[in-house]
Amino acid sequence: MIADRWDGHVWPAPAPHASMLAAMPTGAFPGVDTWDVYTFLERHRPRAGE
Repeated sequence: MIADRWDGHVWPAPAPHASMLAAMPTGAFPGVDTWDVYTFLERHRPRAGE
């Protein structure tokens, strides 16, 4: 599964404007959709034999 491959190996760091911080959802990476990060990494990861 894609999350199994990337979970614990990425640390996205969004740079939101300070006035938006209070409105952002809480979580490991506030303001970041972790699934979007994982799918981006999956599309760009090196493939064996390519």
